[in-house]
Amino acid sequence: MNIESPLTGKTPAYFAEKLNCSIDHLNKSMKKNTGKTTQKLIHERIIEEANILLRHSNYSIKEIAWSLHFKETPHFINFYKKHTNCTPIEYRNTYFLH
Repeated sequence: MNIESPLTGKTPAYFAEKLNCSIDHLNKSMKKNTGKTTQKLIHERIIEEANILLRHSNYSIKEIAWSLHFKETPHFINFYKKHTNCTPIEYRNTYFLH
């Protein structure tokens, strides 16, 4: 992943359409096979991509937010903090201090 190819799909509906199945079928399959909802898996993947960019790039938080297809940087920061209990800057600073 890089800043020139942003993450486009962030919803179960997007992936259901790509897989040519219903959202209900996708959700049931994901829950059965992983024990997690489709939305939870998507959120985990977004956080994983964000962490990679925070650790291995010099992109600004705004550039990372854009590459993950967040329209507003504060939305990305709030999303990240909700799922990790720290801000992207805190994560980046902690990673580079160790």
